[in-house]
Amino acid sequence: MDTKVWNGIIKDINAQLDLDACLKTSMDKVSDLLGVERGSLMLLDKENQELSIRAAKGLNENIIKKAKAKVGEGISGWVAKNKEPLLIKDIARDKRFRRRSKGYHNNSLLSVPLVANDEVLGVINVNNKVSKETFQEKDLDILKEMASHVSGAIDKSLKYEEIKRLSQLKLDFVATVSHELRSPLTSVKEAMNILLDGLAGEVDPNQEKFITISKNNIDRVLRLIEELLDLSRLEAGKVDTERSFQDICTVAKEAYETMKIDADKRDIRLKLDLSHKKLEMWFDRGQIERVFTNLIGKGTGRHIIYPTSLKIYP
Repeated sequence: MDTKVWNGIIKDINAQLDLDACLKTSMDKVSDLLGVERGSLMLLDKENQELSIRAAKGLNENIIKKAKAKVGEGISGWVAKNKEPLLIKDIARDKRFRRRSKGYHNNSLLSVPLVANDEVLGVINVNNKVSKETFQEKDLDILKEMASHVSGAIDKSLKYEEIKRLSQLKLDFVATVSHELRSPLTSVKEAMNILLDGLAGEVDPNQEKFITISKNNIDRVLRLIEELLDLSRLEAGKVDTERSFQDICTVAKEAYETMKIDADKRDIRLKLDLSHKKLEMWFDRGQIERVFTNLIGKGTGRHIIYPTSLKIYP
């Protein structure tokens, strides 16, 4: 076979990350390459030690859904158990296996294991050559070579599927925890709004200042919770940036006021220097707030290094 054509086939198979797409492409390429009317690609369920069809050529849906093979039983099961390919020119003469149902040109077939890292992933079966000829050793060699590449592509797709599954589990967990955290914080925030609105009694300016700072901190924690969700969404490929036209100086002031409380306790002088009272632009508030917080206070726990001043320029 022409090297360019062969490389193109391998490239098409390896280009598929989605498992179903990988299996379908692999089955199509194998069928075209060997010129067969029927074929199946079976994957192994390790827990049940059972093979089932995941991609097929020339088989009706009923067979695809119902066909199963225990490891060690039948042709596919034998191949999976022994990790050895089979070239059968006349299955009627092979006492290891029972005679097949009707619908075949002859009794010849090929069955090759799919193995990656010495682990059986499944089996490829083909029969019914378009030419109605019997399979030969050269056909088996081609299928074995294809199987080695298909195995690697399937292994990659299976790992990709597992990564997606774990990412979704992590996202679900973070979403659940975030919900449990947001509910009480939102209630506290609403209580502070009631205080600031004077609905629970008069609030003097000094009290209003600290309630406002506390409320801003709650808002910051709520945004941090949302950032945790964003991080999980990013890992799962589901993150969205929410930009709006707003005043960046306001965000800087809130970050400054939040961090200044801790800085004052440590006898650290922290100064905010704004060249503009208002500076509007498009940005994601949560992301920019994170930047300001990191700029003002570097470090974790008790060890935080503060700059002497924060300057905002247009």
